[in-house]
Amino acid sequence: MLTDDYIESEIRKHANSDLENECCGFVVFSEKEKVNVIFPCQNQSRHKGEHFSICPKDYIRASRLGEIIAVYHSHPNQAVGEFSEFDKIQSEVHELPSILYNIKEDKFFEYEPDGYKSSYVGRMFQIGNQDCFALLRDYYKNELGINF
Repeated sequence: MLTDDYIESEIRKHANSDLENECCGFVVFSEKEKVNVIFPCQNQSRHKGEHFSICPKDYIRASRLGEIIAVYHSHPNQAVGEFSEFDKIQSEVHELPSILYNIKEDKFFEYEPDGYKSSYVGRMFQIGNQDCFALLRDYYKNELGINF
């Protein structure tokens, strides 16, 4: 379990400071204080209400405080607390656990990297069936609920 009452309280405050956009940051084990602390980051995504992007400089600043043990973010507009496909892939790629705070449910969820493979990676290419357009179509339908 990556969170405790203090970490949850701090993430909740960060998320509630801007209810329209996803908040994001790191959980860091502070070498100096010997406790876990949060390092809030500015969401640099162009679509802040639906995604988050952390500036590499924030990663460097957070790592100077101690060991980064998790990344966190909020979902302000989703009724159900679930990690997106992108959230899972990023957790796997960076080999960092992820904490999700669903504001509407006021609940926390954790994802530990476990070798998850995206259903979008490794497809056999076949024009008209499994081509670039099909990949985009499937992603938009499955992850965003958009048909085209």
